[in-house]
Amino acid sequence: MHQLASFLWRTYIWSLMKLLVVEDKPLVVRAAEIAGERLRMSVDCASDGWDAIARLEAERYDAILIDADLPHRSGFGVLAFLHEEHGRELPHVLLLSSDTGSVRRHLAEGTVRVMRTTESAEELEQALQSSAAWQS
Repeated sequence: MHQLASFLWRTYIWSLMKLLVVEDKPLVVRAAEIAGERLRMSVDCASDGWDAIARLEAERYDAILIDADLPHRSGFGVLAFLHEEHGRELPHVLLLSSDTGSVRRHLAEGTVRVMRTTESAEELEQALQSSAAWQS
């Protein structure tokens, strides 16, 4: 009975969360949407850095899944703009990159995690669901 109650509570909490997917590759976007839907998260999408900044300034998100190499403004540029220009505390961030080694060397401490870009909904779901990834 305790396991069922725990599962129902986690499902309820996830259903209250909003995820912003910032990615320009349609297959990765669809995989992220599927992962978010499986977790019962509300999912919004942006296809470039400018759209991401506009959405992040207009709404509050619990998590961001963002590509490092976006058109118009990189994922780094989006995060830096929000942090430096607005002093905003960022929600939990999962940064997607094809070269995770070089990305990790450039990241400061914080809530940003790095993951290799994938079109697998299962891998994205697992990364989003990881308790270590989203603990404050």
